[in-house]
Amino acid sequence: QETGGGTMKILAIARVNLVRLLRDWLGLFFIVLLPFIIIVVMGAAFGGSFNPQLGVVSESGGNLGDDLLVSLETGDVDLVQFDDEPALIEGVVRNRVDAGVVIPAGYTESVHAGDHVTVRYFAPANTFGGTLKRSVDAALAEQSASVRAARFAESEGMGNLSDNLAAMPALRESISGVRVEVMTAGESVFPSGFDPVDHSAQGMLVLFMFLTSLTAADKLILSRTLGVSKRMLSTPTDAATILTGEALGRFAVAFLQGALILFGTALLFNIEWGNIYLSGLILTLFALVGTGVAMLSGSIFRNAEQAGSFGVMAGLLFAAIGGAMVPFEIFPEGMQMVSRATPHYWALRGFKDLIYREGGFASISLELAVLAGFAVVLLTVATYRFRKILTD
Repeated sequence: QETGGGTMKILAIARVNLVRLLRDWLGLFFIVLLPFIIIVVMGAAFGGSFNPQLGVVSESGGNLGDDLLVSLETGDVDLVQFDDEPALIEGVVRNRVDAGVVIPAGYTESVHAGDHVTVRYFAPANTFGGTLKRSVDAALAEQSASVRAARFAESEGMGNLSDNLAAMPALRESISGVRVEVMTAGESVFPSGFDPVDHSAQGMLVLFMFLTSLTAADKLILSRTLGVSKRMLSTPTDAATILTGEALGRFAVAFLQGALILFGTALLFNIEWGNIYLSGLILTLFALVGTGVAMLSGSIFRNAEQAGSFGVMAGLLFAAIGGAMVPFEIFPEGMQMVSRATPHYWALRGFKDLIYREGGFASISLELAVLAGFAVVLLTVATYRFRKILTD
């Protein structure tokens, strides 16, 4: 019966922590919404496929004008048709398209006659203007080479220019060209299949779980400074029950936030997490690490302001060092050694092994052991410190 009563008290203390969190709208924003907002922003900046948009005005350009547009489309460029040149220029100025090109009327006839033809190109000084110009230059150079070859054949008595240009695609297929083989030397910095959006989700998970745990320590300090913890101790409630209840409350907050990010990103953004059970195991151990950090911070600092300021600074610093913001694969060797001293590094390494290498329990056993070690050490020190404060 005493055991049952102790369990109920532990759950009651944990419940108070959760209710306090749910009533804090600002806290809920940082715990629930902000991680998803950052992941969406990261996805928009780095994720998915993207083709630059090229505005086009083709005023009766003829066959060669159509061929030029086809060549541009095959170069991973999205073409947007405009009615006239002023509309195209306005579209470039207002960033509706990244650049624009005008194929003049009578383009085919002028080329056949050997006249000088001007293809006008418009682009702002920034964005993709320079890249798109190279694509347009390459398409024009390829077409110019075909016209010169067809004109040379005509001068040698081999048909007229129009027929030679029409026969050019078939001739190009029958003539063997230069074979180019591309080989990758050395090993890739990132694992095969690495996706910046996946990494942003992994990084936000460990960043916010750790940061929330640190900043939530102010509630623990508030309970302590107001004498709530000692008043509980004056009732038939021992220190172990109070400590377990407070720890369970912190664990529940960290775990629920991590689970929300994990399942939310998987459902909303199709983020891969590998084996969901093993990912959940990493998440659980990291939540225990966050619990230990919160309890230790709550037992060290004297007031909530100190804990809050330190929590934000330390949470961001550990996330940066551990590779949550920038992949640790690009860190210098010395910095990677420092990164290994953070739990973030080992959690992210475990996630990447599950996602990109389809690893199993054995392949992440080292990461799990290190995270468990962090959790045990932090919880042990925090329990000692907090028990000493309660019983003094």
